[in-house]
Amino acid sequence: MKVIKDLVSAFLAGLMISLGGAVFLACENKIVGAIMFSVGLTVILLFSFLLFTGKTAYVFQNKPTYLLTLCLIWIGNILGCMATGALVFLSKPALSDKAVELCTAKLTQAPWQTIILGALCGILVYIAVDFFRSDNDNKHYAKYLLVFTCVPVFILCGFEHSVADMFYFAAANRLYSLGNARKPHRRGCFSQSQIVHQRKNRKITLDIIHQIRASRGSFLLGFFLKFLAILRCVCYNNSNYWVKRGSERIWSS
Repeated sequence: MKVIKDLVSAFLAGLMISLGGAVFLACENKIVGAIMFSVGLTVILLFSFLLFTGKTAYVFQNKPTYLLTLCLIWIGNILGCMATGALVFLSKPALSDKAVELCTAKLTQAPWQTIILGALCGILVYIAVDFFRSDNDNKHYAKYLLVFTCVPVFILCGFEHSVADMFYFAAANRLYSLGNARKPHRRGCFSQSQIVHQRKNRKITLDIIHQIRASRGSFLLGFFLKFLAILRCVCYNNSNYWVKRGSERIWSS
């Protein structure tokens, strides 16, 4: 039952991020679009939906089974983004064309560039999410201000948000035709159905590779934040860095 509940929550998180991505594509002004994108993350935080990029930084503070939870969240986010992206593709061709342009630029990046950009995005998302959840005072509006600043920063800087990218690739359903435009084929070698099938397979492969790259960046964020925690404890000689919970010893920041 908990698995289904988490999957639904992750699906809704993917839906919210996709709505933020849709409004970003719809805005002619990038700054306005980046600010409006923040609505998606704000709704996720208010309703405690499960977002992959907001959970990866806590991987070292949980048991190894937490990795299975992350995989479940990732799948739910993908399903939510695919569903929303398909609806945008069918109902808003203009937004789909913009998504094609955006995804074409993303696929020209080297793998190491995508990983680094994903990690930098994860840092900003972690700052916004962790501060929002650590502040129990609902009247403290600074946590909302931080969300509406961190999100536009990673968008305007061109950092890679792995969940948002899932939506962009889903909305850009015709990406395979652009990806093969520069690769002419000999007429008569393949039937039209075979060519379409090959293009679709190539599109799916490129999408998966890009998502894996961006996800690596999110996990790299966990290592980076844990390194900062260790450095902080060493500098301040904090003897309570290791804490005991139950029968096992875990890391605490």
